[in-house]
Amino acid sequence: MASFEKLFDQLQSPSSSSVHDAESLTACAVPGWPNYRIVRDMNGAPGLLVALPKPPTERDTGVELKNLSFRPDVRCVVHGEDAQLIDGRFALVRCKAPERDLGRLFLSVIEGWLPELGRQPDQHELAEAVDRLVELFAALSKPGRMTVQGVWTELWLMVASSDPASLVKAWHSDPDELHDFVGGLQRLEVKSTSGPLRQHHFSLDQLQPPARSKLLVASVFVEEERSGASVADLLEQLRGRLAEHPELVSRAQEIVAIGLGREWREAAEVRFNIARAASSLSFFAGEEIPRVDPTLPPEVSEVRFQVDLSGLDSVTTNIVRDLGGIFASALPIS
Repeated sequence: MASFEKLFDQLQSPSSSSVHDAESLTACAVPGWPNYRIVRDMNGAPGLLVALPKPPTERDTGVELKNLSFRPDVRCVVHGEDAQLIDGRFALVRCKAPERDLGRLFLSVIEGWLPELGRQPDQHELAEAVDRLVELFAALSKPGRMTVQGVWTELWLMVASSDPASLVKAWHSDPDELHDFVGGLQRLEVKSTSGPLRQHHFSLDQLQPPARSKLLVASVFVEEERSGASVADLLEQLRGRLAEHPELVSRAQEIVAIGLGREWREAAEVRFNIARAASSLSFFAGEEIPRVDPTLPPEVSEVRFQVDLSGLDSVTTNIVRDLGGIFASALPIS
């Protein structure tokens, strides 16, 4: 399937904004998905037109925000391929932001909807997907929960890994989770440093995973470099490795955007050396990492500290592979 961005780039804006009181759009069908069309409006904004099997109910309300619009039932005159005109009622999700980077993010995220919504889309499922998109766009105006360096390192680990699909599924599956990747009883925490020593910050809670679970820490040295890779570059590489799983690419896009918040655009200007990261990756057993005494007064909580891992023995590649699960998935592709 051609990417939504490529389909959108083929479209010209319609010659008029409305035809006989109907929204005027140029559109192209998504190959293999006849109920979905990528559209461009009079202002050049991208959107997704969805043919639903049933008309919406009165409870199916739309969304109208600064940069995003969802109309569950709108009459459209669609200028399709071969100069064909289609006049009908559709659900229309549209990005109204003038910035091209937001339009690209919108198209990438909605591309991942199709495997979830299926070939016969349901109004309720479409509304739930739009709710997540609303959350994402709202997050872009708020402070982020993650640093650019942290997001870059976690993305790089997935791009370089032997099984990026498994890692994306396990990546920040719960926003309140203490660890970056969670799979069953396995916890994988990714730490990076730009300093000369392998020093990382931990919370005491991070080094005390649930009973019977296993914690590994992936430690990476990063180095800013003008000719290096940005977060956007890594997302594009991840898209290439997950060509058969657009829903996972969409998920990664959402996590990055929500995690970085208003720093999302600035992240494109920060670049790191991939070779430095690859040559420095080491894994450490969580139980071997020094920590403060976990017996704390009841009044004390959220204890954080820095640990130098330079003198610790790392876990060998063979042991990581034998542990299986997300640990084995995180090993670099050979």
